[in-house]
Order: sequence, then structure tokens, then C-alpha cells
Amino acid sequence: MNIQGKDLIVLRLKMKNKNISIKALLTLITSVFLIQLITGSTFGQARSNNYERITIVGETANKGVYDPAIEYNRDGSVGWLVYSALESPDDRRNLLPVPKTIATHLAKSTDNGKTWEFISELNPSAEATVTINGKTIKGVWWNEVPTLVHDPDDPGREWKLFWHKYFARPKPYFRFPVFAKGNIIRVPQYMWIAYKYAKTPEELATAKEVILFGAGKLPVAPYKAEHNLNEIISWPEAKAYSEPGSLYNDGV
Repeated sequence: MNIQGKDLIVLRLKMKNKNISIKALLTLITSVFLIQLITGSTFGQARSNNYERITIVGETANKGVYDPAIEYNRDGSVGWLVYSALESPDDRRNLLPVPKTIATHLAKSTDNGKTWEFISELNPSAEATVTINGKTIKGVWWNEVPTLVHDPDDPGREWKLFWHKYFARPKPYFRFPVFAKGNIIRVPQYMWIAYKYAKTPEELATAKEVILFGAGKLPVAPYKAEHNLNEIISWPEAKAYSEPGSLYNDGV
């Protein structure tokens, strides 16, 4: 390739402009983050006053609660809330921490959602080990994004819980950039959509867990899903599924 002097000048200008664009983008992202952190608004849009923070009486998760899903009984007198409860030891609660455990918790309301009371832990987040290619890996079972549905037409199994369960290797801090290899903490060979059912929401805490949906040949042994969701939806390339949703309508 024969590059002339004028071509080098153009190339340098392009590279310089590219660097300027990257710096400008990073500056913009940082500015937006700081504005959001300090004022609670982004680009002048004030935080809405139409929302209230839900306080769950008796909840002690020290890294917060996420992924709320609400379901009421048939007459609407009692509301049930399932959610992800995140916890970390005190020595890990620093800038950008990764939680050590993620469990599914249950709360109850008898005043149309004005107040909520913690009831129990439905899916504990337990330490364990798994084996991949002959190598033993230490980690924790995480339970996320639960969804609860009331099915009055299924006696003894009226309350059904679905969630995403997977094996994770929690780490105290993220590395930068965000997609650095050290940040990959989920183990896709051991993840699935799990399912429980019981007569009452409280009884879900002791109900048998079912590995309901997997993706292709996943999860690997000794675990096996009852259904390969790739075949059901004709999507053979999928490696994992998350964010399940549930709805009861006219017997279905």
C-alpha cells in the first residue's frame, strides 16, 4: 500500500476525531450518571411524585430488594408479593459490589398494597459446588425474577411460582471494562426456569422444586429439565431463558 503524505494527514485527523468522539461520549455518560446520582433526574426530567417506595416490614436484606411481582387471592382481600432479596457480608458492601446471595422472598398485604409484611424465604440462596470439564467450581445458587400466579381451578396446587435459578460465582467487585472476563459470574451450564406449586403461598417455602424449562442440552448432568424450551418455541440457538411471566385467565 502506497500512502502519501496527504493520506497520512487525513488518517491522523480521523484518528484524532475518533479519540475526541470517544472522550466526548465518556464525558456525557459520566455527566448523566452524576446528574442522576445528585439530583435524581436525567436531562431535566424530575423524578415522578406519582410513585412511593415500598417498605417491607421485617425484611433484612442488606443489598436491597428487586424484581417485584404481585398476585392477589380470588376476592382481592390479600395480596402476595414475591421478590429477589440481595445480601452481602459487610466487608463486601463497597463501591459496585456484587451480592453474595440472591433469594426469593415472600411478603403479604391485607390493605390493598398500602403496607407489606415479610412472611418467609421461599427459595434460599445456598453455597455449593458444581463440576465443569472435570473442574470443581465453588459458588452459590442464585434465584431471580420470580413470578407468582393464583390458579383457583387446580385444587391443592392453586399457587404457582416460577423463577430463574442458576449457579453463580459471586465476586466482591466489578472489573473495568464492564465486560471484562473476570466479571462473568453466571455459569450457563447450570441455569433453568424453576417451578413450585402449593395450596397456599406460605407452603411454597417447603414445596418441591421442579426444573421446568432448559435450553437445548442445558442444564448439564446431574440436572435435567422436564422441557426443552428451544423445541417448544422453535429456537434452537437459545442458550438460556430468564424473566418468566405468568397469567391465569378463564381456566388457563
